[in-house]
Amino acid sequence: MVINFVISMIPLAKTIRVHGRAPVRGVIHVGAHLGQEFGQYHEDLLVPVERIIWIEADPDTAQCISAAHRDWRVIQAVIAEHDDEEIIFNVASNGGQSSSILPLGTHMVRHPGVHFVGERILQTAQLGTVLQAHSLQLSDYNLITMDIQGAEMKALRGMGALLYSVDYLLLEVTTEELYVGCSRIEEIDAFVHLFGFVRVATHMTENNWGDAFYVRRGSQTIPPARELRALERKWGHLMAMRSAPSLRS
Repeated sequence: MVINFVISMIPLAKTIRVHGRAPVRGVIHVGAHLGQEFGQYHEDLLVPVERIIWIEADPDTAQCISAAHRDWRVIQAVIAEHDDEEIIFNVASNGGQSSSILPLGTHMVRHPGVHFVGERILQTAQLGTVLQAHSLQLSDYNLITMDIQGAEMKALRGMGALLYSVDYLLLEVTTEELYVGCSRIEEIDAFVHLFGFVRVATHMTENNWGDAFYVRRGSQTIPPARELRALERKWGHLMAMRSAPSLRS
């Protein structure tokens, strides 16, 4: 969405003081763009520079961040539900702020001045796969931020049981189909709740998108595979109910 280079609209330090379960040990930010949130992470949350991982899908943008901030850890990757899928990454006209792997939906109405100006063929990867490839331990990073223009659910589903190792989620959310096929906030709520997360703060803009902050209330114990499969079935049931004609009005 069009953010005009503002940082998260939720005051993270205050929100974590009130609702948090642990200090922030490290941050993984998926959808880095130019790293505008650095001040919140490093200065407000006191996270060391080396414990902030920036993941950006656009190779050109990732290269720009690396060149501008030599001491930052920047990884180019398209985080999604599955590994090694070839996708079209759409580059947006607003400096890449609205670039997405999804087509524009009502975004064209909300922000008529924004359009796609190019596309790149890229490969997807699950977050866990990327961390492993770069010898990173998720236990060192208990805040995950995702700002990937409607593809947040895909990335969350790709994490699966790894969500049990995370304390906090900061997600860009929407109440309408700003991007074709994107998940709405109530669907995000339902999915992360399966892993013990509760939404404790929300800030929405007049254009029906914004930020949501989640805290995990459950234990650190990862359930056995059969329970994870049960969670997947429950999620499938929720989505089937959502798509039923009687619930679409």
